[in-house]
Amino acid sequence: MATKAKITCQNCNNSFDVFWANWSESPIRCPYCLKGMDSHMQGEIKAALATVADLNQHFLKYHLEHQEPLFVVSVEHTHVPLDKFD
Repeated sequence: MATKAKITCQNCNNSFDVFWANWSESPIRCPYCLKGMDSHMQGEIKAALATVADLNQHFLKYHLEHQEPLFVVSVEHTHVPLDKFD
């Protein structure tokens, strides 16, 4: 299994992936416009990826050891402009 975060840069509106398997402590930068991410927010991404990767490993373990149905979690965000909310 591979766990990744799809990051959309709101500066240039391009998206890129960051993978848990080859996490680097190097600053995350948009590969298109080179805008850098704050180190605190980078830590939040790392924590989120770790949680999802761990959850999916548990699903796989329960499937293999207890013949439970196999599930895989992928988290996605859909942008809705603030002016569209009531």
